[in-house]
Amino acid sequence: MCADLRSASGYVWIGGAYLLANAASGPIWAKISDIWGRKPILLVAVAVFAAASILAALSTNMPMLIAGRALQGTASGGLMQLVNITISDLFSVRKRSLYLGYAGFVWALAGSAGPLIGGAFTQFVSWRWCFWINLPLSGITFALLFSSLDVHNPRTKLSAGLRTVDWIGIFSILAVTLLLLLGLDFGGAIFPWNSPKVIALIVFGTVMIGFFIFSQDRLTKYPLMPLGVFKSWSNNATFLVVFSHGMVLIGIEYYLPLYFQAVLQKSPIRSGILLLPLIVMQAAVEIVAGFLIDRTGRYTEFSMSHIFLVLTSV
Repeated sequence: MCADLRSASGYVWIGGAYLLANAASGPIWAKISDIWGRKPILLVAVAVFAAASILAALSTNMPMLIAGRALQGTASGGLMQLVNITISDLFSVRKRSLYLGYAGFVWALAGSAGPLIGGAFTQFVSWRWCFWINLPLSGITFALLFSSLDVHNPRTKLSAGLRTVDWIGIFSILAVTLLLLLGLDFGGAIFPWNSPKVIALIVFGTVMIGFFIFSQDRLTKYPLMPLGVFKSWSNNATFLVVFSHGMVLIGIEYYLPLYFQAVLQKSPIRSGILLLPLIVMQAAVEIVAGFLIDRTGRYTEFSMSHIFLVLTSV
């Protein structure tokens, strides 16, 4: 891919743009689904993901591919959030753990098949098929959601919904995410850590955190992120676990294939095979944890073991 587009340095941003857009857009998708309903917003996210896949597959240069990946990340922020939210809407607290485990298993199954299929496409056909394959999958998903998903739809009018959107919160959380993550991505890679550009991005991103908190508390009637969710120690502990888990897992899953191919000189298919132990074990634990939480009603022990495993991984 990088060789075809003549930009080895673009590798970092092919994934970085996706993750950056994913992180920035997630809370926005969740909030607008509160206003206009889960189903229509989920369908929009699937459609955007398909359109982004076309853009990435047709890329003629690295900036175009990065733009396609950023748009994919934006759509993925909605898909990942809304699937979990919709499951939580449909099932009780006791039952949803089982179905979230199933969702995690599907994600892990795709994660194990993806590197193998992607490696085969890259090695024998073209890396562009890693994006073309999303189109039939998106089409099938769209059709199934449209015909089968039955959740409450508030049928909010567009004009009324636009008036309730927390525009200040949206722009400020975008500023927080983009400034901070760009600063952390640039630092030590494109620019030195003491570069004025990196310092400015991190400083202004940090300042925007304060403004975002202030806006959610004082400036908006329907906040994007109600601060009340942070008043529970249980919630805060969960946020910490998810943050730590994402920081470790995403780094491993993204850079392991690079290590296998660039350092160990493995083929794309072999790289996918070497990832299987990680993905298969993750899928198995997702199912077992969901089943046991559903049966026992206990989840604290799983959270504590998760924290221990994350810390030992670091």
